[in-house]
Amino acid sequence: DASLERNKGQTIISEELNFDKDKQKSLADKALNMMNKEQEEFFNVVKNAIDANEGGLFFLDAPGGTGKTFVLNALLSSVRSEGSIALGTAISAVASKLLANGSTVHSKLKVPIQIKENSFCSFSKNDATGKLLMKTKLIIIDEVSMGHKHVYEAIDRTLRELNNIDKPVGNITVVFAGDWRQCLPIIPNGSEGQIVDACLKFSYLWKYVKVFNLKENMRIILSDSEEAKQFSDFLLSIGDGTIGDLISMPVSLMTETEKTQELIDFVFPNIERNFRNRQWLSERAILCPTNAEADEINERVSAMLPGEEKIYKSCDNTDDYSLEFPSEFLNTINLPGMPPHKLILKKGMPVMLLRNLDPKNGHCNGVKYVVTCMADHVIEVISISGTNTGKKLFIPRISL
Repeated sequence: DASLERNKGQTIISEELNFDKDKQKSLADKALNMMNKEQEEFFNVVKNAIDANEGGLFFLDAPGGTGKTFVLNALLSSVRSEGSIALGTAISAVASKLLANGSTVHSKLKVPIQIKENSFCSFSKNDATGKLLMKTKLIIIDEVSMGHKHVYEAIDRTLRELNNIDKPVGNITVVFAGDWRQCLPIIPNGSEGQIVDACLKFSYLWKYVKVFNLKENMRIILSDSEEAKQFSDFLLSIGDGTIGDLISMPVSLMTETEKTQELIDFVFPNIERNFRNRQWLSERAILCPTNAEADEINERVSAMLPGEEKIYKSCDNTDDYSLEFPSEFLNTINLPGMPPHKLILKKGMPVMLLRNLDPKNGHCNGVKYVVTCMADHVIEVISISGTNTGKKLFIPRISL
């Protein structure tokens, strides 16, 4: 219905314009006064491109702690203080929550989930998102190293058509940000060459990108910690490849044991007593390279928690092929990024969300929670990480 779409368009646009201009100007000015030389140079170059309406693609290469989010939020505030539209997005929902009024690039720019070489985003001049983007002065996309190059090419293709301008991304100023030392796009069973080829650096767009670097680690300067500096230098030497092929781990980062149970006791000492302290739980985790190891450790740690366990099982029949696939076979399937068929929970146990249930309120894939109540068809949890720590969430049974 045309009137519904028109109303939706007005709502989306007013959401992105509904900022106190004076407050945004004050935030931008305050940030500008606090910037170091590298940050200020990048801010001014991008702001000048927006003011001159000349568009352009910029990339901010910034390792953790150098103030990338700080600069990106300053740019958003500066554009919004003038009554213009600036969109803050990121490849992952958790990263998008660090940007003021941020959302995922897939939801904001309608990028298809199943991305192909010639994909287009699903918006046009006549719908709400198209009308919003025709008025947009700045688009920020954070954590671009994780995204497939076809995502950015689809955005470019669609914006050129939308604005009817044959210039990169339809002559809108776009800021890419990220750190090439972190995760690259995931190509299932892909070789090193295929993974590297999927990066933005190997897209036709890269030749238009102006690259800026942030090297001064403000987090370390402000903490004045020698230990933090050594750890940061160690991470950079791995990320930049200067450490060599053999990585020698600092002794301070290792435990003396090789046994799984002793590792659990090291990370979660006296878990039977301490697990009720949500702050304590939020500060520790064991990362595993494979699901099999994660399952083994989860099983052990949950057995150590006091209280009664509740077992939730996934749906175990198929609509069309129930004779070909017996439920016993379906129960053995545990896919990456999906909960196990048999989910064993206890009250007070930490869990992680696997879906963007309510990104606006910070309930995103990757946020950690503690189970507070378990009913047959709904689980009540409380957030212990992310931007909305302490908020409740009710998780129903969901088709994935």
